[in-house]
Amino acid sequence: MARPSPRSRRRGRSRPRQSKIVPSEQVREILQGDFDEVLKRKVFLFAASGTRGPRRCLVCNAEGVVIKVYIGEAALKIDQPDFSAITPYWLCIEHSELPSDDPQIVEALARQKGGTP
Repeated sequence: MARPSPRSRRRGRSRPRQSKIVPSEQVREILQGDFDEVLKRKVFLFAASGTRGPRRCLVCNAEGVVIKVYIGEAALKIDQPDFSAITPYWLCIEHSELPSDDPQIVEALARQKGGTP
């Protein structure tokens, strides 16, 4: 496959993209913590996959500005972890300061999944 001309205006692959991932504190703790590498990879991918699709606040359906990842206890099991317990979600400016165990977020996650998170 031929390389594009250096004078080409096509954006290079080595340049950073517009949508950079800024993980939340919880995601950073897991990525830097002493967890299984598979879990770290899955959490990072789930945080990155949240950048696609609608950016709507989980609680009030306003424009989402902060992405967070809910990690259920089933994903932290040592033997046979259930990675479907990892869920990315967006929060607006008003709700971005809420902790991940806040009742509003837990209730909204339960509504989103159709059960208890």
